[in-house]
Amino acid sequence: NCATLRRNLAANGCAHAEAVHAAVGAAAGEACVFKSSANAGDHRTFHSSGGRSREAVHMIALDDHFPRGQRIDFIKMDIQGAEGAALKGMRRVLTSNPGLVLLMEFWPCGLMQAGVDPLAVLDDLRGMGFTLEWIDDDAKDLRPIRDFKEFTGRIEGARYENIVARAPGALPA
Repeated sequence: NCATLRRNLAANGCAHAEAVHAAVGAAAGEACVFKSSANAGDHRTFHSSGGRSREAVHMIALDDHFPRGQRIDFIKMDIQGAEGAALKGMRRVLTSNPGLVLLMEFWPCGLMQAGVDPLAVLDDLRGMGFTLEWIDDDAKDLRPIRDFKEFTGRIEGARYENIVARAPGALPA
């Protein structure tokens, strides 16, 4: 996946972007990735069914990766249920960058399989001052997330929603 990302960045002239061959989590160290043979985007850091092969990978926390004072405007996360752990490892980045926008896949089933309460993820983001919206693909619009329990409860099984979390100072859509 990292090699594919590097090729795409080069092909699209994205010299300002850096591809790092590492998993993102709560702390630096080693992690085990359970690889999907059917879908290159469905590797996970928690054991799940399907006879997945394992691979040890380096794990980083974004708070350690980015030096203090480095400006971060946008984070895109789709990491198959590991979003809760990743958020723990980027609290400084999230709270020290006014206007930061986080685009994140919100998959309650995957979060729970990874041992994370989906409601706690949303509560934590709101507690850091983020406003939360979900992307309504049918209407091609953003909708505010007002009731976390209702929002989470309607996302069943393998379904997910993409959410936009805006730090204080972020421009509206």
